[in-house]
Amino acid sequence: MLSNFVHSALTTGAKAVVPFAGGFALLADKLLWMNEVKTTPINALAALRSMDSPLMGFEMNPGDIWDNRAGLIRVHPGVKWEQRLAMIDRLHRKHASELQHIEEEERQGPPDLYHLFESRIIQNLRSFPFLRHRMNCSVLFVVEGQPGGQWEIDLRRSNRLLREGDSGDWLIRVTIPSRLLAHVLMDPDGWETLGISYKLDLYLRKRARIPEALLSRLIYTPSPSSLLRLLLAPRFAELVIRRRHEFFRMVRDKFVGLS
Repeated sequence: MLSNFVHSALTTGAKAVVPFAGGFALLADKLLWMNEVKTTPINALAALRSMDSPLMGFEMNPGDIWDNRAGLIRVHPGVKWEQRLAMIDRLHRKHASELQHIEEEERQGPPDLYHLFESRIIQNLRSFPFLRHRMNCSVLFVVEGQPGGQWEIDLRRSNRLLREGDSGDWLIRVTIPSRLLAHVLMDPDGWETLGISYKLDLYLRKRARIPEALLSRLIYTPSPSSLLRLLLAPRFAELVIRRRHEFFRMVRDKFVGLS
């Protein structure tokens, strides 16, 4: 992440840069460790300075203002990053009951979850038959809660792709609470939202990188009508016009990848 920030800052040639999205805290029990390895804006600015770049870097926090003439206007005192782990620990203990309630809710899915899972997978494979050939592997879903279990999709088979249990012969293992799986199956943005929340446990074996890139399409495939609405939306046309070079390169890469 730090290298991406530095590279982007140097590439754009901006006069000033502000690292962001680094001030959140993960309070769930199994995610607490991530706070210790997560970078902060201070780390990003230090990485930028290490490149001897003439770029000015600023730390901005909620409420701060950037003015074209006055520059950075601090509304609140800066964050004491050296105290952040102690602050996170206090928040974790303070909200322990709420966190437990959220976890219990996430493990309670709809009674027909397996049927929903099966029908969605079959529908997506029919809509995009190339998925089976491109992925060509077995994917294991470990669904936590009720209903739950181990549900495996073997895309190498010509029929009876889904089965319950763990064959051990999979490339990708997805561990997910039952309610969140239902959300992913029904919401076009569910997979991305789940990934950002860090509540998706994804384990990849060797040779799983290419199938992993198509995993979101296997789980949720937009209908033709939704794709048509996207193409006709004014915002899509504006995006194509403003970023036509990147857009056509992306389309070209997609078609080359499918050939």
